[in-house]
Amino acid sequence: MTKRLPMYGKVLYSASSAGWGMLDRLMVTWLMFYYVEGARPLLLPAVFGAIMVFGRVVDAVADPLVALWSDNFRGRLGRRTPFLMVSGVVYVLAFVALSYPPAPAHGLLNTGYLLAIISAYFFLFTVYVAPYLDLMPKLDRTARDRLDLATLRAVFSLLGVAAALVGSGQLIRLLDLRGMVWSMAVAGLVLMYLPLLVREKDYAEAKPASLGLRKAVATTFRNRAFRIYLAGNTTF
Repeated sequence: MTKRLPMYGKVLYSASSAGWGMLDRLMVTWLMFYYVEGARPLLLPAVFGAIMVFGRVVDAVADPLVALWSDNFRGRLGRRTPFLMVSGVVYVLAFVALSYPPAPAHGLLNTGYLLAIISAYFFLFTVYVAPYLDLMPKLDRTARDRLDLATLRAVFSLLGVAAALVGSGQLIRLLDLRGMVWSMAVAGLVLMYLPLLVREKDYAEAKPASLGLRKAVATTFRNRAFRIYLAGNTTF
């Protein structure tokens, strides 16, 4: 019999949203500026844009695959915790690596480097975030639990975005861009590992998925409410 998640556990779980939300917002805010702006751009704008589109394709393809993988995973720490444990630090390293291009100006070396690192970044983002989000409905037993977790996640997400948008500029002035990247990476990593202090098997029931990938996708898209949500979210 699993236990109901206490308030401190809800805070620990939700705090991760500030970590990965902050790092992803930093990537979106500063990566194009870093690679494209300046007297000697590291990449041509069109090349940078194409690489980012490819990264989003990697993200989209990885979503259902990682979801199926974690749904069917069996481990002594639970189904989701091992994914958070392994992917968190590698994701943060990929985030840091984005700010270390191998060449001082645009060319094939920087193109290949960013293509590889941004693909790894989006894949690892999915490997962490998909199991993290899937853990939430396993932790909320009551309407009050759902309200608490949703509210706390929203608050921490807002704090993460605020730190990225407000704090990053101040840190760049004090430490330069790479100093900001490392400072935020350390803070994000700490926040992303706080959910590991919550023992998944104590509070979430582990029931492996019964649907295969193809059937699961087909079943999902037969849900009219999901199709409406997807259309709105895609065009937002």
